[in-house]
Amino acid sequence: MSIRKVYRKSHDDYEPVFHALSHPTRRQVLVMLNAAGGSMSAGQIAARFTHKWPTITRHLRVLGDSR
Repeated sequence: MSIRKVYRKSHDDYEPVFHALSHPTRRQVLVMLNAAGGSMSAGQIAARFTHKWPTITRHLRVLGDSR
C-alpha cells in the first residue's frame, strides 16, 4: 500500500475537526487539556466554566466526535 493511498482524504473528512475548533469554548477546553497533560475528567473541565452542565457535555461530545 502506498503512502499516497493511506493519506488521501477529502475535504469532508476534515469537516468535523474544523467544526470542533470553530467554537472558542472548545478551543479553550483543548488548551486546558494540553496544560493538564492531556487528561481531565468532565467534572474538572466543567468546573472551570460558568456554562451549565448540558452545554459543557455538548462541547465535549463535539470534540470527541471530531476524532
